[in-house]
Amino acid sequence: MQDQDAQAVIPPKSNQKDPWECDRELYRTRNPIEQAFNKLKQWRRLATSSESKQRCQVWR
Repeated sequence: MQDQDAQAVIPPKSNQKDPWECDRELYRTRNPIEQAFNKLKQWRRLATSSESKQRCQVWR
């Protein structure tokens, strides 16, 4: 990460032996955006699975 000038955003686990510094405020703003993308992925997965199930029922 240091070679790419990246910044640690995700905080370390509480039991991490050598915890790294992270920007908690940046994490708070990043987390809802990441959750929204995950919800969109879930909806797409549900839509495509139900679509394929409907196609299978048509063929029967």
